[in-house]
Amino acid sequence: MGGVGFQQAFILVFSFFAVKFHRTILQLARQGVEDISRAMPLLYAVYAVLLLITVRLSICICIYSTLIFYEDENHLPTVRICPRTAEQYTEP
Repeated sequence: MGGVGFQQAFILVFSFFAVKFHRTILQLARQGVEDISRAMPLLYAVYAVLLLITVRLSICICIYSTLIFYEDENHLPTVRICPRTAEQYTEP
């Protein structure tokens, strides 16, 4: 789970720089710089990709949170990446 948070932190940093760049482009467009608006579709693509990565990370968090079973008497979490349920891991 720490890796997912680490990735999301980098996405937030990258989003900050993308927004800063977006504001610079808008300021240059208001000043009348030509052909600056050609960068906007690429910037929108960057926003879309960052959003899709964030959705993927959210799905990973949901999936990993359902795969933690407490199997021993100490209630220490054990991660099982398998489509089985917790009842199938118990001994008969």
